[in-house]
Parts: sequence; structure tokens; C-alpha cells
Amino acid sequence: FVLEELRLHETGLAGPEHVAVLAKMLPNLPTLKFLSLYNNQELFSGSDAAGMGAFMNGLGECSSLEDLRLFDTGLAGAASVTTLGRALRKLSKLRVLMLYDNPKLFSESDAMGIRTFMDGLGECTSLKDLWLHNSGLWGASGALAMTLPKLSKLWKLTLYDNPNFVAEGDIESSRTLLESLGSCPAMEEMLLNNSGLCGASEAMSNTLLKLPKLRKLMLHNNPELFAGDIEGCRVLMENLVACPSVEELVLSNAGFCGGQGVGEAVSAALPKLSNLRRFRLDANASLDDTAKNLITEAIDARGGGEDFNIR
Repeated sequence: FVLEELRLHETGLAGPEHVAVLAKMLPNLPTLKFLSLYNNQELFSGSDAAGMGAFMNGLGECSSLEDLRLFDTGLAGAASVTTLGRALRKLSKLRVLMLYDNPKLFSESDAMGIRTFMDGLGECTSLKDLWLHNSGLWGASGALAMTLPKLSKLWKLTLYDNPNFVAEGDIESSRTLLESLGSCPAMEEMLLNNSGLCGASEAMSNTLLKLPKLRKLMLHNNPELFAGDIEGCRVLMENLVACPSVEELVLSNAGFCGGQGVGEAVSAALPKLSNLRRFRLDANASLDDTAKNLITEAIDARGGGEDFNIR
């Protein structure tokens, strides 16, 4: 009997007893390729370090695993992060990892635990989809930056709604993270909104030149990202032309700023981005009316868009 898929999502699994059953079962499934436990919000509720360790050890025995979906399962605590990191070291075939909507997963872990997780993640060199949004990640930008060069096949990364992912005001870490994304040439979707990015417009601009397949870039609700860097805003739009497949670009409330020069740069880029269907620059108080008027004219000239909002 060969089992390749185990779909137990939305089944009401909850508590240590169910976790213990899974821990005993998983080592006997060496051919398992797909495991979904998501939307069992109380699954890991009440599990102690030993219980989590047993589950993650069992998970690590599923060496054929390619797709792991543990989102919204109540994963939480330092033990979960550390033991998951160790399990990941054994899952070299993993292509999809979904841990999102576990807001306490990383919030109780220390820097060493997060580093253990990132080190394990670095062994998953076949990874294509990495979903970590709303997972309580904090101060982890440096550790992820060191891991990303090992994930050259990555095409989707979601980090949004981790407002402390970059430590407050840590410009250097923001820059290092964005620069490291340039080592993922297959990247198509980057959702980095509300992640604490700051003062890194140049790094973001330079990285765009290395991501020709990029289709979606979400940077909104990082109000210090551009930090008054008018030249950085202008160069960002110029370099965006290197990503002709871009469909969605959201820079709302990202500190995007400037006047005529920035407006002209945006206006020059828009006709070259023929696939663009969503473009937002609203809630950027330092983008002046001259720029907004020029951009509006350029949008009108291309026939508008499904979701274009400048003001």
C-alpha cells in the first residue's frame, strides 16, 4: 500500500491526543508527498514540547514530502519552531510550505530558534512556494536573507502582516533582505506588505533588475520604506521596466514621494508595463499634486486599469 496524499484539513482534529496519533502514523508514510492539516485551529492547542517534538520528528521521516500545509492549525511556541526547523533539514524535496495564519508560531521563539528554523529551511532547495504571513515572525530579516540564496527556485514569498519582521528602524537589515531576494531569479510573487521594511528603496530598485519574471509586488503599509528618498522612488519606477510581466504593484502607504521628476518616471514606465492591471500609490502624503496629475494622465492614456488608485 503506497500513500502519497493525506488530506485531513478542516476535520476537527484538536489537542494532544490527535497530535500523538499523527506522530505515530507519520514515520510509517515514507512515500507521502502531500500533507494538509490546515484549518484545524485547535490541532496543536495544549501540546507540550515533547508532543511537538514527537510530531515534528515523525514529519521529518516523510522524506518524500513535497507539499506541506499547516496553516491555521494553532502552531505556537519555541518548541514548535525549533523542532520544525530540524524536521525541515530532512525534507529536501519540499516544494510548498504553508505556515501562515499561525500568529503565535514565531512570536514566542528566541533568535536562536528562528535561526534553527531558517537553517532547516535552507535545506529545502527545491522550495517554490513559501507562505509565512501572519505567523508572528520578528527580527528575522537577517536570518532569512542568509537563507534565500539557497532557495533559487523560489517563485512565491509571503511575509505580510508580520509588522516586526524587520526590527523597528533597522535599515541595514531591510537592505540586506531585499538584496538577497535578487538571488531568486524565478521569483514571481513577493508579498512584503506590513513587514517593517524601511529605508531600502535603492536595494529594492536594484533587486528588480534581477527578477525578470516578477508578476506581483506588494510593499504597502511599510510607511518608512522610501523614507523621503525621492531619487529612490524615481529609480524604482525606471528599473521596474525590467519586469515586463508585472501585473500588480501596490505601494500604498509606503512613503513613496516626489514631484515632477517622479511623476515623469512613473508616466514613462506605465506604457511599457502592458500587463499591469493593479497599481496603487494612495496614502502617500509626500507625493505631490504635480506628480499625481502626471501619473493620472498616463493612466488615462493607457485606458485606465481594473484597480488603479493614485490619490
